[in-house]
Parts: sequence; structure tokens; C-alpha cells
Amino acid sequence: MTYAAQFSEDDNVGSVIAISLAMKNWLSSVKPVSFLGTYGWEAMDFLPESASVQDSSKDSDNGTEYTYNLVFAFNKQNANLYNTFKKYLGMRGIIMFTDGNGLTRIIGTPEYPVTITHTADTGQAFNNLNYYKIAATWQSANPAIIVS
Repeated sequence: MTYAAQFSEDDNVGSVIAISLAMKNWLSSVKPVSFLGTYGWEAMDFLPESASVQDSSKDSDNGTEYTYNLVFAFNKQNANLYNTFKKYLGMRGIIMFTDGNGLTRIIGTPEYPVTITHTADTGQAFNNLNYYKIAATWQSANPAIIVS
């Protein structure tokens, strides 16, 4: 008997190990990925233990609806973070991410980009964590594109 889906007895590693962003107007297509001119993915050097992706699907009047929530953080606020993410805030970005098991997916399209927001906190005391956190959400009638 063949199975449509099988469980794995290999390692099951959590978290997200790589995240790259692009502006929606930098791409002409995401399947396959095709950038305009000299544009390309901007890789993010985030706190690895801060990143996660949750995705779900549900039936709606218009068919299946897929929802993705990606969160990642940086351990210290700085001008470069604010300047880098200023262009992505709102509905402007497309994200490629790889999880701890090596599965790479793309969320967002030029027509339907992800919604990106940020939160930042200096903490109230000297030993509190100073962070800059990005949250990205995407709802679509199509699931994320699986790259590998």
C-alpha cells in the first residue's frame, strides 16, 4: 500500500533558521521566483530562538482560507533596524523562510503581500531585554509556496 502522507521518525527540529524579505514591487512572480532588475532577497540576522511560524487552514464561503503568522526578533534596537523595516511595514512585503527541518516556504505575492508590523521595548530596568520584534501575517486562498 502507498500512503498519500507519512509521518517521519527523523529528527523534528522546531524554530525558524532563515528569513529573507523582499518588497512586493521587486518581484514579477513568486512561482517561480523572478526579481526585477538587480533586486533580490534581503536576509535577516535575527535571534534564532525568537522565530516561529504558525499556519492554519479553514473552510469559508469562498473555499479554503490559509493563514500564516510569522514572528522574529532582534535583541537590540538600533537605527538600522528601524530604517530597514520602515519600507516593509504595512502590506508591502514577501517573505521566504526555512524552518528547522529544512522546509522552505514563501508567503505573500506581489498582488497579495504579507502584513508586517513591529513592536519594540527598551525594558524598564538596566537588565531587561531591549528588543525589536517583527510580526507578519498573511491570509490567502492559496497555501504558501514550498521551495524545498
